[in-house]
Amino acid sequence: MVFWTFGDLGRIAWPEFNLVALLSFATVLPYFIYRSLDYDLIVGGDELAKSSGVRPERLRLETTIVAALGTALATSFVGVIGFVCLVAPHAARLLIGGGHRYLMPTSMILGALILILSDTLGRVVIAPTVIPVGIMTSLIGVPLLVYLLVKGGRFGYRG
Repeated sequence: MVFWTFGDLGRIAWPEFNLVALLSFATVLPYFIYRSLDYDLIVGGDELAKSSGVRPERLRLETTIVAALGTALATSFVGVIGFVCLVAPHAARLLIGGGHRYLMPTSMILGALILILSDTLGRVVIAPTVIPVGIMTSLIGVPLLVYLLVKGGRFGYRG
């Protein structure tokens, strides 16, 4: 229970990893890339989106459902891991701008890198004791998120 509450990448086996990867790359990622232009239109406002044929309310509902199912899938195998989804999109937006076609995959890649870095640090900092990855993402994520918010607030996002 403790490891699920704080997250643990060491408890997922290859069959479960393959299932999560397959469903993520076969459904979640293609959906977000397919809808990326619609997200860009919504950023311009609901009126612009509606005039372009996008139904903003429906898109928000679909997006919430797909994101919730993808999150539930990953969480069910590795537990609750915080701050990855807060930090990765902000960092990706600062790196590549606001276009959702490239922002979505970049956010996913940065999130994976932050998660791997946190897990590795949690395993080697006070070895042989393992610090749960959720604690490490919090230790890394809080200062990084504050830095990104301060930098983004002062200079704005490139987009």
